[in-house]
Parts: sequence; C-alpha cells; structure tokens
Amino acid sequence: MNLYRKFFGALNISFLPAFNGWDKVDSLEGRGNYCLYHGNLGINENEKAVKWLLNHVFKGSDIPLIVAGKRPSESLEKFMEEFTNCSLVENPTDHELQDLIHKAQVNVLPSFNNTGVKLKLLNALYNGRHCVVNSAAVEGASIPNICVVADEPTDFLAKTTALFQQPFTTADMQQREKVLSEYYNNETNAAAIVALLKK
Repeated sequence: MNLYRKFFGALNISFLPAFNGWDKVDSLEGRGNYCLYHGNLGINENEKAVKWLLNHVFKGSDIPLIVAGKRPSESLEKFMEEFTNCSLVENPTDHELQDLIHKAQVNVLPSFNNTGVKLKLLNALYNGRHCVVNSAAVEGASIPNICVVADEPTDFLAKTTALFQQPFTTADMQQREKVLSEYYNNETNAAAIVALLKK
C-alpha cells in the first residue's frame, strides 16, 4: 500500500485479499505418497521454480515429486528426465490437477517473485494437505501460519521430509479453515467493497 501512497499520491487506501473459487477447506486427512509442484510451466518463473526444486531440494532425495502443468518446454522435459524420483504430468485437465493437489502429501510451491498471494497456493491450501513455500510465495498473503516457510534448500528439504511422514489431521484442517475464512471470505470481502463504494 505504501507503493500507492508514494507513486500515486493515494491517501485513502483499503486492502482486500484476492477473491477465489473456494468457500471451504476440502483437504484429505491422512497421508499421500508424493509431493507436488503445479503451475503453468510455460511461464519462466514456474520453470525456474521446478529447476530449483530438482537441483537444490529433491536431488539425492528418494521422495517422489510430481510436476504438473501446462505447456512445459522441451528443455524442461529433457532436464527432468535426469531425476528418477520426479515425474511430469503434462497439460492435466482441471479435474486431473485437482485430484493431484487433493492426494499429494506435500504441495511444494516456491516462488521467485513477490507479487502477492498466488492462486495456486490458495488452491493447495483449500484442497491439499501440507504446503511448503518460501517467503516470497506468502509475502503480503496473511497466511504464513498455515504454510511451512523455508528459504534455504537444506531447510526446504528438511521441512518437506518431516511433513512427508506427518499425517494431515482434522486439527490441521480446522486451523486452516479458521485462517482462510477470516482473510479470504468472498462474501465478507464483497460486502467491504460495497461499503467502500457507498462512502
């Protein structure tokens, strides 16, 4: 918000979180048997995230990683062939992607730009189990306490490995529901917009 004050001279600024397509947490209890990174793989930042995960986090690990997304480049496909614990799901349907998110044990979603909350992270929080991210992925998102944050590769791997063994519980879901319903409630946020328009 300081950016708007500084560059646009805006004085009366209100912040509203992103609207999204989910109204309740629909995660599965228990454990899955793979980690998941998902995103539009045709976007450079997402390809960079996959390469970072493979080169610096999952290299040498026996934890299975599924990478799912649209339009992966040939160079990314070739790069991924070097990693026996990694598989690519190319151009999944919406249903297939939601199924992957739902069944993953850990959604690993590092980001290399801090452009606000990512909808793919909200999707994973509403529909998946554990989430491990870096600081840039949650900057300004009001949700770090329902994600596990790690910036260094060794820390990212250690936290992912620990969560890979840890069942996702009813208590985890309740905590997530509490946080998400407070900050990402579409009805409440729409009412806030209406109230602002009436000022």
